[in-house]
Amino acid sequence: MSDSELTDSLAEPVKVLQIIVAAMVAGVVLFLGVVIHSHAGGRLADQPDGTGSLVTYIATGYGVVAVLARTVLASVIVANGRRKIAQSHTEDPMSGDDDVVDGLVSLYRVRTIVAAAVLEGSALFCVVAYLIEGESLAAIAAIVLTLLLAGHFPTCGRVAGWIDREQRRIEQERLSTR
Repeated sequence: MSDSELTDSLAEPVKVLQIIVAAMVAGVVLFLGVVIHSHAGGRLADQPDGTGSLVTYIATGYGVVAVLARTVLASVIVANGRRKIAQSHTEDPMSGDDDVVDGLVSLYRVRTIVAAAVLEGSALFCVVAYLIEGESLAAIAAIVLTLLLAGHFPTCGRVAGWIDREQRRIEQERLSTR
């Protein structure tokens, strides 16, 4: 499959994935906007000084863990999926490169949605922490996590490059199992 054929075949799956990631980003941005507008920096509940930041610290810590977890999860998902694609192609040598590309497109979709969902959940947790405690650290963490989430926005070129790299890795795995 040529590069132009690959890019053409990716247009529809990439568009769907763009809508999913954009909806995730928009959800966090809209929720944060509503909270900032209605909250105006006040706290939802009155807490004695020094004890009002617990939820913010937990949410921010969870955000750090989520950034690391999404990287590990994405790597594990891709490694397992790539291994399955390589095995299925080895067991059925008649399956062509189109089957491999289709499998990799599905794998990219799963990897992106899982990684983005981890960041989205953590960003929403930070927005809720900001709503409850009014600490700017929670709002900043939510913004950073949302920017990282937006970094998962796919393009045809990015997906095609990823598929090309993964096809080479699959070929290496096939050669190493012979």
